[in-house]
Amino acid sequence: MKPILLRGAFFFAVALLQVSLIQILFSEWAIVPPLLLSSVVSWTLFRGFSPSRVWAIWAGIAIDSLAFSRLGVSSIEFLCAAAIFGFATGRVLFGYGSMKLLFFGFATWIFALLFSFGKTLLVLPNFSERVSFFVEFFTRSPAVIFASFSVSSIGFIGVFFITVAFERYVELFDRVPLGKR
Repeated sequence: MKPILLRGAFFFAVALLQVSLIQILFSEWAIVPPLLLSSVVSWTLFRGFSPSRVWAIWAGIAIDSLAFSRLGVSSIEFLCAAAIFGFATGRVLFGYGSMKLLFFGFATWIFALLFSFGKTLLVLPNFSERVSFFVEFFTRSPAVIFASFSVSSIGFIGVFFITVAFERYVELFDRVPLGKR
C-alpha cells in the first residue's frame, strides 16, 4: 500500500471520528475539540507547511463532505492554520516539550474559536442571527468554556503523538524494500 493512501485513510478516519463521535459528545460545548484541525496542525509542526498544504485541503474536503456543510470552508480553515502554524514552527518549536505542545493546543483552540466567529459573521444571513450566536456563546458558563479549552488542549497533545507515531510508521514503511515486507 502506498504511503499516500495510508495518510489519506488516516485523515479520513480522523474526520469520520470527529463528525460521528466528537460532534455528538461535545455538542453543548462552546468549541468542539477540533481533532482534524489538531491532526493537520500536528502534521504541519512535524513536516512543515509545504507537505501539509495538500493534506489540509483534502482533510477540509473530507470533513465538509461528511458533515454536509459548505464544501471548501474547512479547507480554507485548515490551509490557514497550516500556513500560520507552519510559519510558527521554525520560530517557536525547536523541540517537542509538553509546555510547547500545550501552547500549540491552546493556539489551535483559539484559532478554531476565531474562525468559527468569522464563519458566523460571513455565513449567517441577517444581523439578528449573528447577534443570537454571539449572545448564546458568551452566555455559556465559564466552566463550559474552560472545559472546552482544557479538553481541546489536552486532546491536541494526544493527537500530536498519534499523528507523529503514524507518520514515523509510514516513513518506516516507505523505506523498507518491497520484497522484505
